[in-house]
Amino acid sequence: MRSLIVILALGSCLGLIGCGGASLSRSSVKPVPPPAGGEVTPNYFSPSFQTPYKAFMQQVVQHYGSNPSVGYIRFGLAQGGETYPNLGFDTDATCSDAFTGWGWTPTTWVDYLTMMLGYEETLKSPAKLMVGLNTVNLDTGIPDQVAAYAVSQHIGFGSQGLQQSDISNFDSGAPCTADWCSLFDTYHGQVTPLELQTATQSDPSGGGVTGSLVTLLPFAVENHATSLELYYEDWLTAFDPSYPGYTASYATAIQSAAQGAQMQVVFPPIAGSDADSIQTYVMNNQAAPATGAVMLIQWAAVDQGPSANPQYVWTSVDSAIQPWVAAGKKVNLVVWPVADSASNTATPAYVLNSLGSTNTTTCNNGSGQ
Repeated sequence: MRSLIVILALGSCLGLIGCGGASLSRSSVKPVPPPAGGEVTPNYFSPSFQTPYKAFMQQVVQHYGSNPSVGYIRFGLAQGGETYPNLGFDTDATCSDAFTGWGWTPTTWVDYLTMMLGYEETLKSPAKLMVGLNTVNLDTGIPDQVAAYAVSQHIGFGSQGLQQSDISNFDSGAPCTADWCSLFDTYHGQVTPLELQTATQSDPSGGGVTGSLVTLLPFAVENHATSLELYYEDWLTAFDPSYPGYTASYATAIQSAAQGAQMQVVFPPIAGSDADSIQTYVMNNQAAPATGAVMLIQWAAVDQGPSANPQYVWTSVDSAIQPWVAAGKKVNLVVWPVADSASNTATPAYVLNSLGSTNTTTCNNGSGQ
């Protein structure tokens, strides 16, 4: 059975329901605009962040957890759908000083992440849960500890940074991104999914950060990946003969990888010519082994605030995933509590207002990927 993946991610722009496609819109409350020079970032340790976000997590599981069309739910625990505080955390003094003042250390960060994963386990979601791993300041001890705890809670894990340097690092004995190569080797067969998403759209010529799928996908499957998520542009490069840069070898690489892993489309657009092409050449094309789609949900797009009735409005998400469900696919849901961009469109305004200036900061270098 093909799987369609809906991602409830809390963070940056990105396709389908984000960059490259129509974004999920809020019906009333608008996020507080960031001051010049940085993305508004909450104190993740504060109850004023954790309490409403946990309530939202519960609502997500209640609304989607029993839906047979949902493959997994990945809750972002920091920026975007991942576990990195914010792009700029390690380079922007304003941002890093604020986190230090809030008590950030590698130990307290792991404590926060594992506490949130423990809460996720209490929700008893019928749909699989997973977490995106990140190093912080190149500290692989952080993803190693988080992965070990996730497995103990029957929660899958993965990296959204699959790239060509993983191959050279592996060959030289250095860690892959977020140490995924070593972690997949340790935990394969114990938990699913073991997920990888390419860091960026790939390049058939082998250039850029990600490189070519022709070499990258076999490496990922050989190293125990069970779920591979490719940007929608790469799917069109592989299967749409009229798409700029069409490369037949990409179709072969994707079809071969599908023998060992589920294959998802990352953030497919919901309108426009690319959306039409995705429907024709990927969603309804038996030669394109897409098991589903990865879909973005920003917290603020659903949570209208405690004074609203209803507080949680799912219409935009439901309508976005419906075409994939109708095609017999599954959706993976990635939830963003903080946008993965220079402007925080994901944290609800009422949450930022409750946090106040002492429990928010600005972080530079925020950019979607």
